Amino acid sequence: GTTINKAEISKADQFDPDSQVNTGTEDGQDDTDDALLTTQQADLSLLKTVSNTSPTVGSNVTYSILVKNDGPNIATNVEVKDVLPAGLQFVSSSQLVNVAGTLTGTIASIPSGGSASVNFVAKVLNAGVTTNAAEVSKADQPDLDSPHGNGTGNAEDDRGSVDINAQQADLELTKAVSKTNPNVGETITYTITVVNKGPSIAT
Repeated sequence: GTTINKAEISKADQFDPDSQVNTGTEDGQDDTDDALLTTQQADLSLLKTVSNTSPTVGSNVTYSILVKNDGPNIATNVEVKDVLPAGLQFVSSSQLVNVAGTLTGTIASIPSGGSASVNFVAKVLNAGVTTNAAEVSKADQPDLDSPHGNGTGNAEDDRGSVDINAQQADLELTKAVSKTNPNVGETITYTITVVNKGPSIAT
């Protein structure tokens, strides 16, 4: 925010005809002055999306992390952090570095009113719901309504998460034959029935 710093002449051996020393900084005399500074701040928000919310196990999905800056100043050295949960395996990214399942990347600058995104590809290992979250972990400028790097387990706007529900299908097979004691040379019919108990379609 804004800070005003004031100073005054508090002593002197000689008399000053138009200003009295040590009378405070609010008297309007010319032996006092102030300097104003306004520290930079950037209101950052994060949105996370995924290319496929119902993938198959073993397939790859692409996660996109969009960081928006609502200002009032430019945001610089904005670091994004994403910890992969069990059920996801890092595949590739041109913007994020993977260290033991923790992905980090730095966006050099985001102008006020602008946005920037980073992406990565992950492999789906498990069926069912998997939640992946990311946060703004660092920036040169403070964010007054969402401190950087305090985790993803909160409702702040500089973190975001997305769910995937990997498809699974419970398949059963039964086999029957039209005649169990045929004669040699007789034609018989085998019937193979596959039942899908879901919850997803089987392809």
